[in-house]
Amino acid sequence: MDDFHERRLTFCQLTRLPGDIIEIIPDEGVEIDLVMVEELEAVLVAAMGASFAMLVNKVNSYSVTFEAQMKIGLLQGVQATAVVVYSSAGEMGTEQIKAMTDGEEKTIDIFFERSQAVSWLEEKMAARP
Repeated sequence: MDDFHERRLTFCQLTRLPGDIIEIIPDEGVEIDLVMVEELEAVLVAAMGASFAMLVNKVNSYSVTFEAQMKIGLLQGVQATAVVVYSSAGEMGTEQIKAMTDGEEKTIDIFFERSQAVSWLEEKMAARP
């Protein structure tokens, strides 16, 4: 596995947190497409292995194409995803992704405070077999 604390991709900042959690902060104004999500997945699997959690921090305003939304909810290795939102628009976008992956064995939840999201992910990762 790749060992990094922070990594910059063309559209986002990645920060590795304790407990096999990776924080993703998409850039302001970016439109995330399928190619970007595939790049993200390759980096995450190489860096984090087969079992990790994602903290998506929606501090910036950005958009995600339909194809990318479909892929995001099904990324390899992701055991749980916490999304920190700061607006109703951010919450609606996340609800869309949750609805698209409903029935899949993925856990996605929305939080309004980063600390609550991190705690939830830590619990999820501690409970894995």
